[in-house]
Amino acid sequence: MHPRFHHAEKITLKVDGEEDEVIDLKYEGNGYVHEISEVNRCVLNAQTESEKHSHARSIELSELLDRVKDGIGLSY
Repeated sequence: MHPRFHHAEKITLKVDGEEDEVIDLKYEGNGYVHEISEVNRCVLNAQTESEKHSHARSIELSELLDRVKDGIGLSY
């Protein structure tokens, strides 16, 4: 991914033995646009959990970020 991964306007796909492929992306919104769209979809469909990202997966990610924070000595 190119700089500002959370606002990426392109990515480069690298596959062993093949030429790099640069893929241009259309960036929408000012951040979290995909997450907001999914929350809206879930609310409108009376879903309490997305099929795209489960509650369990959210907890796993939060725990990983806590371990990284602890590992680099980051505290708030």
